[in-house]
Amino acid sequence: MAYIDVNNDKERIRQMQDYLRRLSRWTDDSALYVRGDGIYGENTKNAVRHFQQSRGILPTGEADRNTWDAIYHAYTAYKEYFENSKPIHPFPNTPGYHVELGERSSLVCILKIMLNEIKLFYDCYAYLPLNYKYDQAMAGAVMEFQRVVGLEPTGIVDKYTWNRLAEEYDLAVKEGGAQ
Repeated sequence: MAYIDVNNDKERIRQMQDYLRRLSRWTDDSALYVRGDGIYGENTKNAVRHFQQSRGILPTGEADRNTWDAIYHAYTAYKEYFENSKPIHPFPNTPGYHVELGERSSLVCILKIMLNEIKLFYDCYAYLPLNYKYDQAMAGAVMEFQRVVGLEPTGIVDKYTWNRLAEEYDLAVKEGGAQ
């Protein structure tokens, strides 16, 4: 029995078409590609049939509950793999907050990791040993980073410096991969 009423479930059909279209892109399988028009036409039926066949489901082309669940589970598994990772926000949103020489915190360690990754592209300061202390070497690295990206070289990590570090870190990781 069909899980989708081909005459009355436009939204559910559109949702399934979206899942199949994304699976098509993620798996590089053009036979799964279908427009999201909410119509259970021949293209959708063929895409469903192809999906069923690839998963060992009787290839009827009908979206029964078993097929719907298999499409949804495949979609969620691939989505988890292909979507962007969730961001973290370790820098406090407290107005005027900054990190400076002498501070000891996990944020300092995070900053050192970011600076070390960016160093691979700028190479204008020495590698920073990972610890929780904002020492003179780190202040120098922050000042060099600030100078290179056009910020006032204070050696203090304020919200502006944090945001530039975050942007540069994201670019470095995308281009070279975290080390």
